Amino acid sequence: MSAFTGVHGAQGVHGVHKKYAPLLGLVAGYGLIVATIWTERAVQRQLFWITAAFFFAATVIAFWGKPLELPRLSLTLVLVGLGVLVAGAVVLVA
Repeated sequence: MSAFTGVHGAQGVHGVHKKYAPLLGLVAGYGLIVATIWTERAVQRQLFWITAAFFFAATVIAFWGKPLELPRLSLTLVLVGLGVLVAGAVVLVA
């Protein structure tokens, strides 16, 4: 029996790692944001740049080797239209 087919079956450790990698990145990013918000000003400035670098690196890794595609026009129009409607509603309520 191989070291990678024990608890995780034929999938191996690498398959499980890929499965939970987005969740780990989300938890790490959220933790960095919370830590940045709740620290004092001197440390906060450094944590801000660490957090910005983390999100930049995570974005580059996520899109590495994938072609950049523009979204469909209909999706873009729906999202922009909903944004305008929500902004208009907020202005009317205020």
